[in-house]
Amino acid sequence: MKDLYIFGAGVMGRVVADAVVWQFSQTHRIAGFFDDGKPVGEEVPGHGRVLGGTADAAAFLAGGGEAFLALGSRHRGKALEMLRSLRGQGVRIASLVSPDAHVAPSARIGDNALIMPGAYVGCSVEVGDLFFAYGNATVEHHVRVGHGVLMAPCSSANSQVKIGHGALIGSGAVLANGVEVGVGTLVGTGSVVVKNTPEGVVVFGNPAVVVWKVKAGDEVITPAEIKRL
Repeated sequence: MKDLYIFGAGVMGRVVADAVVWQFSQTHRIAGFFDDGKPVGEEVPGHGRVLGGTADAAAFLAGGGEAFLALGSRHRGKALEMLRSLRGQGVRIASLVSPDAHVAPSARIGDNALIMPGAYVGCSVEVGDLFFAYGNATVEHHVRVGHGVLMAPCSSANSQVKIGHGALIGSGAVLANGVEVGVGTLVGTGSVVVKNTPEGVVVFGNPAVVVWKVKAGDEVITPAEIKRL
């Protein structure tokens, strides 16, 4: 049984904590949370309490255990920075792949992945770090997925798709065979992408078209931030 320290005690932290209790209780137990925006000792209902901010984490993790970064999609840049820092300190990073997900033996999954029940990851897929795939998300064979990508429920990447770092694929969206989704691009709910998208844009519709460039407050990080990291 591994102690799991969750970074982030907000909405995403609670989603991850619920998943641990629901799907990973045979391998992990929640040891506590780190969150720079919450007071020490604040309770996370049903899951434990806040142990401190991110600067306090080293003292706890020195004794062992694993870390999992559960920051919301607007904070993917910070999560990538934290992941790099924790690795540099020799901290073990957990990946949480549900036993009720379907992951091909030849698929390669990076660190800090959360793959929920019903998700499918096919043959020879390569996935970067900080990958979140929700229920019934599908990643078909020979897809390449960058770091910090989120696939919402029932989204689908068909064969030989390439998804750039920091992209967000909305609920029910479909990426047609062989398309490339640019770095930091948001694909809107229910959209069908049939041609390559630029980086740093929001696309929507069937077929999907660019509706605006990513701006502050959108659910994805900017290409400039991705390149800095």
